[in-house]
Amino acid sequence: MPVLPAAFLLASAALSWLTPAAAIWQWLLVAAALGAGLLPPEGRAREIALGFAAGLSAVMLGLLAFYAEEYSSGWSVWIAATGTLLIFAVVMLEGAPGTTRWSWLGERTVGLIAVAVIAAHLASPERITDDPGKTLQWWGATVVAVACLCLFVVRGIEQRRDTRALVAFVLGAAATVLVVLDLGSAVRTVYLPTVLVMLLLGVRPARGRPEFLAAARLSLIAGVLQGVADHGLVNRVDPPFVLGSVAKDHLILQIVAALLVAIAAYTARSSSSRSSRQE
Repeated sequence: MPVLPAAFLLASAALSWLTPAAAIWQWLLVAAALGAGLLPPEGRAREIALGFAAGLSAVMLGLLAFYAEEYSSGWSVWIAATGTLLIFAVVMLEGAPGTTRWSWLGERTVGLIAVAVIAAHLASPERITDDPGKTLQWWGATVVAVACLCLFVVRGIEQRRDTRALVAFVLGAAATVLVVLDLGSAVRTVYLPTVLVMLLLGVRPARGRPEFLAAARLSLIAGVLQGVADHGLVNRVDPPFVLGSVAKDHLILQIVAALLVAIAAYTARSSSSRSSRQE
């Protein structure tokens, strides 16, 4: 399975400049990718491993974007980035149940565009701060955001006959909005890869894979709070995640987002169980 070579590639990257807290996310991602590649294809355990691999990929890509400007001359950054992007691409390209062919094709196309935007951002992270409309990264991110909005409408229509699945889908989308709004202006700097992944998760259908979505979203939120935020949202001098009212505001928003994710997963799980019994 392609995810296994990608996991070993990421593990081989000597990222000695990561802080101990940040290095944890690298090895958690390696473990999740190994689980996704070695666990039996059918089963809840593999779905959870796939979800963690998707969410932790977003965290790792955010960390690499933060460090890319300072350490981009070293091979370790590009080895880690290649391994992480491969893990993310393989995990996100797995099929989503209960979707139409055009919906499936649209999501895969948007996912590939997001991978290209993230790769370009890692190569030139400073260019995203240029004026809007002047860089390919800006246009690519805009295309992904608009396409995800369209997919949200399509996926909502696809699930309209299953009330529980629709409620879970809307709750997951609400969590996505909270996370994106909380990151604020940092979307254009450190957090661009993380936000793009969160948008892609936000348009995934709720039914069929509740464990995957819950693991992906919760691990991403945890990374926002501890992994990437450990180095500041906007710059290295004045990180907003310091003790005080600002930190509390971020903490409250992320906890609310995590609660919405948990409720969405429970609702989607109930919907899946109910559909199985009816069949």
